Amino acid sequence: MGASGLSAAAVLHVYWLIGGRRASTNVIPTTDGQPNLRPGPLATAAVAAALLAAARLYTGASLERRPRWLFRTGTTRAAAILAMRAVGDGRQLGFTKTTRHTPFAHLDTTVLSPICAALAIAGFVPA
Repeated sequence: MGASGLSAAAVLHVYWLIGGRRASTNVIPTTDGQPNLRPGPLATAAVAAALLAAARLYTGASLERRPRWLFRTGTTRAAAILAMRAVGDGRQLGFTKTTRHTPFAHLDTTVLSPICAALAIAGFVPA
């Protein structure tokens, strides 16, 4: 489940990288209706690559591929990053965010942070 979810997220980032705009506006935190960041092509490609790498690590760990230490350590680290994303930064991301009344905040609370938490748990299981 975890590797599939990570792969799907990577595909979505590749879609955005090649110019797709569907679902792209609500996944960026905003202040007074203005985006707080404008990820460029390099950042979007890096996130897609990191998600694909995490998916590969999750798969390798669950199949007990060798070297086991590499897949287990990599999966644990990827899961920890996803858990930190789910918990948030105390301002605009995750369950601890203080910004609550924006389209992004609603989407983050109801969809994005729970997905990150589920993917983190999925990574800790095989590791």
